[in-house]
Amino acid sequence: MRPPILFLAIAFGVGVYAGLESFLGRGTWYVVVPVLGTALALARTAPLGAALGIMGVAGTVWGAAAGRERAATCAGTWGKGNGERSRAAIVRLVDPAPASGGVVDADVVPGPCGGPVRLRWPEQHLARGGTEWVVAGRWSGVADRGVLVVRRLVQLNAVPRGRGALRDRLAARSAELFGARAPIVDALVFAPNATLDPEIRERYVRSGLAHLLSISGLHVGFLAAWLALLLRKFRLAPGPRFAATVLLLGGYLWLLGWPPPAVRAGAMLLLAELARRCQRVVAPRGMIALSALGVLLADPLALRSVGAWLSVAGIAAVIWADRACAREGRVVRLIAPALAATLLTAPISAFTFGTVAPIGVLANLAAIPLAGIAVPGLVLALVLSWVVAGAARLVAAGAGLGLALLDLVAGTAAAVPGGHVVMVAGWEAATLWAGVALVAWWLWNSPRRPWLIAARIS
Repeated sequence: MRPPILFLAIAFGVGVYAGLESFLGRGTWYVVVPVLGTALALARTAPLGAALGIMGVAGTVWGAAAGRERAATCAGTWGKGNGERSRAAIVRLVDPAPASGGVVDADVVPGPCGGPVRLRWPEQHLARGGTEWVVAGRWSGVADRGVLVVRRLVQLNAVPRGRGALRDRLAARSAELFGARAPIVDALVFAPNATLDPEIRERYVRSGLAHLLSISGLHVGFLAAWLALLLRKFRLAPGPRFAATVLLLGGYLWLLGWPPPAVRAGAMLLLAELARRCQRVVAPRGMIALSALGVLLADPLALRSVGAWLSVAGIAAVIWADRACAREGRVVRLIAPALAATLLTAPISAFTFGTVAPIGVLANLAAIPLAGIAVPGLVLALVLSWVVAGAARLVAAGAGLGLALLDLVAGTAAAVPGGHVVMVAGWEAATLWAGVALVAWWLWNSPRRPWLIAARIS
């Protein structure tokens, strides 16, 4: 039986999408009022249907409000007149800007407008994270998804502040401990990707390991597992241990900037812990739906995040494969989650990036255990660098070995002929891979599956 929260979350998500995209325009209330009235009339005879209607209406209103709020930000305002004239603002950098330039994230200091903005930083202008600048340039991009190409800049405050200051210090410690590997360490731990070598990124994309370079639920899961292990060593009572977990995970998510995939994973972990403490059975699909609903309530624009879609699709595929293969052999149980996640996320990847890497099914079997050891090791080395420099270097050396092995796996998988497929991104590529996923699903559920597989192998 599917939990009702699953359908309620889907209805809310559909409503948010309609509100964000302004499908209904000024006629919103001509649809909302009849739907709401029908839902109330069906409250006794069909409570689930009534709840779906109410959640859809709530999502539409919530999405429309978020869209108006986003349109009032600098990025939303500037996107209405793409490239027409110079734009200027006072910004605080979230990440340090390298001398080679590149795309960096920043927060606009509240004034005529505010909000987050992406900047294409010019070369030969090294800047620390958390510092404030007056920048001017031209807006490039569609609506609020573009970047401000900075042409002129003046430093306003050289003292790093806020989240950007901490990320700047982490980047400096990373460069000191890991040298040339610092950019990939940053991407694995707190994700300032402006300085990441395009060749490295392409290697991970072609090997099916690109998800490791963007902070996702996987990274949060790694850290949460090691954190739980460490907290048990202190023999804390369940209450203080749960509070410590919430504070530490919340601090990490704040450092990351609350990305939707990581927030979804954090919410799932906390819900699972709460259910365990209350001695309640956890329905995995219900937990995914409830955490996704929480993310949409906190940030409706997460619905536009490709990372969020990939994250939810990936974890849903893993949970389905784990249940579907519970009675299968060990090899099938090992490969099935990675294969299911690859197939379910392939249409999204093909639509957005145009690249799908089937070799990732095998590459992830080696890469994920390595990352599970390397990522917490990198975090520990950075933390120890403030306390015991000598111990930090030893931990960094061990974590660096895991990082080198991870890079070796990525390079080997990327070099496999036919291991990745490059297509023109768009609906055609997505439709093709959706068809592949449907055929795989039909093959798995077919009563003649063993005969079909045997015929294919022969």
